[in-house]
Amino acid sequence: MTIDGNPRLAWGPYPTGSVIYGYNIYRSVNGGAFSYIGNVSSTTYEYKDFDYGYDPQGIQLQYYIKARLNSSATSLSSASNTVTTTGLIIGKEITQMTEDFIFSLSNNYPNPFNPSTLISYELPKDCRVTIKVYDILGNEVRTLVNEQKSSGKYSIEFNANDLVSGTYIYRIQAGEYTASRKMILLK
Repeated sequence: MTIDGNPRLAWGPYPTGSVIYGYNIYRSVNGGAFSYIGNVSSTTYEYKDFDYGYDPQGIQLQYYIKARLNSSATSLSSASNTVTTTGLIIGKEITQMTEDFIFSLSNNYPNPFNPSTLISYELPKDCRVTIKVYDILGNEVRTLVNEQKSSGKYSIEFNANDLVSGTYIYRIQAGEYTASRKMILLK
């Protein structure tokens, strides 16, 4: 959680279909009230707290984040789980803010594509994962993943050599988490 002596928070994208305008970061010092300390853009998934560094006395810092759901920041998501550090912790990133912040299905790259594209996803815990591809009419055209997976980051290549040009939907089911993305095959 600390890098160069300063606490560093890291999380995955907020996975709802909503437009996100950024993330607000909140901190508590030694069990005091939480206060807003900064924000980052909607495409930034980390924050380094330069106000605090290594403290051999064991100062306790707690953090949580909220996604900004509108441009004026008057609408915020519920808070992530609180993460606590005391003293020096080296090289441990926060990877379990909350399931809403860590389960993720990224947009495929490249998009549009011909004939293959890469689909990436992230799991905060071990679970059964299914990723299926559907045509625009909702017909299943391919199952890419259907197995138990450990927590971590994964990528899978989707080769559409045998499919016609058009819009396709890929969908992940990982435990209780479900998300879908659109991709375009141009031949």
